[in-house]
Amino acid sequence: MINYLSQISITLGDGHDDRVEDRSAGRNFITLGDGHRDFVDTIGRGDVITLGDGLSDSVVDRGTGDNTVVLGNGFFDSFGANSVARDFVTLGNGDFDSVQLTNNAGGNTFILGNGLGDVVRLYGSSGPDRDRVTLGHGSGDVVTLTPNGLHPVVVGVADVTFGGPDAVLNLSPTAGPSFMSPTTVAQIAVDTRGLDVISGLIKGDRIVLSGGSANHDTLATTLHLAGVSNEGVFAIGFYNALAQAFTESALGHDTLLTFDDGTHNFISVVLVGAAGEIAGSTIHAGTITMG
Repeated sequence: MINYLSQISITLGDGHDDRVEDRSAGRNFITLGDGHRDFVDTIGRGDVITLGDGLSDSVVDRGTGDNTVVLGNGFFDSFGANSVARDFVTLGNGDFDSVQLTNNAGGNTFILGNGLGDVVRLYGSSGPDRDRVTLGHGSGDVVTLTPNGLHPVVVGVADVTFGGPDAVLNLSPTAGPSFMSPTTVAQIAVDTRGLDVISGLIKGDRIVLSGGSANHDTLATTLHLAGVSNEGVFAIGFYNALAQAFTESALGHDTLLTFDDGTHNFISVVLVGAAGEIAGSTIHAGTITMG
C-alpha cells in the first residue's frame, strides 16, 4: 500500500496475483509484470500505471487526478472508475477486455485494441465533458451508453468509434436526451452538444433502443429531423463536430437517429458516416440492424 505524499515508483515482476493500493495524494509510477490477475486500486493524482500481458489484470480508479493507465495484451483485462478523475486508458489486443465508468466527471479517453468481444459501459457521468472511446478491429464489441439530463444541460455524453464487425451499440438503459423539446418540431439543423456521436457502424452492426418494442418494426427517413411517436426514424445530413451541429441534407454522409423511449420522450444519436447504411437497415423488437 502506498500512503506517502511524495512521488514514488514501484516495479513488480511477473508473479501472479500482485496487488497495489495507492492511498496517497502524490503522483506515483506503478509497473506490474506479466503475471495473471494483477490488481491496482488507486485514489492517486496523476498516477502512471502499467500492467503487462497477464490474463484478468484489473485497475480501479477512485481518485481525483488525471491518471494514465496501460493494460497489456492479456485476455479479460478490465478498468473501472467511480471518481472525478479524467483518465487516459489504453487496453491491448486481448479478447474480452472491459471498461466500466460510473458517476465520473467526463473527459476520459479509452482506447481498446483489436481483441474480440470488448465491452464498454459508460453509466451517466456527472460532468459536462465528453468521454471518448475508440475500439479496435476485433469483432463483437459492445458499448452501452447512459447519458443523463435533458438538453441543453446534459452530462455523460460520449464520442464512440467502432472499428470491427458485428458491433452492438446498446442504448436500452438510456434516459434522454434528444436535441430539443419538443423533438417533434420540424427543423433543418439541431444542436448536438448533448448527443452521443457514434462513428464506424457498418452493415450487420446492431443498435438496441431504449423503449424496446415500443418502437414499431418499421424505420422511416424523416423530413426536417422531427421525431415520430413509437418510431425509430433516420434523418440524413451533415454532422459538423466543430460547430456541434447536425444539418439536414439529402446529400449528406451522416445520420441522425431519433427514437421513442417508450414514454413518448425522444432520444437522438448522431451516426457519423452511416447514411449509406440506412436504406437496408431494419428494426425488430427495438433492435436496429444496420443494412
